[in-house]
Amino acid sequence: NTIFVQKEGPFISLNFGYRANRYTESVMDLSRPGELVVPYTRYMTSALAFHQGKVERIALVGLGGGRTISYLTASLPGVIADVAELDPAVISLASKYFGVNSTERLRIHNQDGRVFLARTKEKFDLVLLDAYRGPFVPFHLTTQEFYRVVKSRLREGGVVAQNVEPTTL
Repeated sequence: NTIFVQKEGPFISLNFGYRANRYTESVMDLSRPGELVVPYTRYMTSALAFHQGKVERIALVGLGGGRTISYLTASLPGVIADVAELDPAVISLASKYFGVNSTERLRIHNQDGRVFLARTKEKFDLVLLDAYRGPFVPFHLTTQEFYRVVKSRLREGGVVAQNVEPTTL
């Protein structure tokens, strides 16, 4: 993908370009940086409603501008999150423009999400899948084998949520 960072008024956005189209990955309102601007990011956090008990561990495949995971780590004291992001440029731009960096509670791994989940020994209360290549979810993140790996990484009662853009083929 070609990556664009754009500022319009108080909004800064991270967009991926594919062919003649641009796809919004993240938006931050600089006047209200803790707010989730893009509707799907709010929908992703609703997965918390389906988890019973305290959420302690979160895994996210696909960083974008880091808005969803930043919101969750800020809103859930003590939660530890692991993010797998394949593209080092996305990690760099999330840091530079959105202030998202690895910390003790938010660990960003420059690694393919499937590989990360297959190799980690951690179990998660919440696994969020938000990886795109233009308008498409990469094929290897849509297979039965991948979803078996995801399931194996869930704690009992764990929840998986996936962002599926309506025009995804």
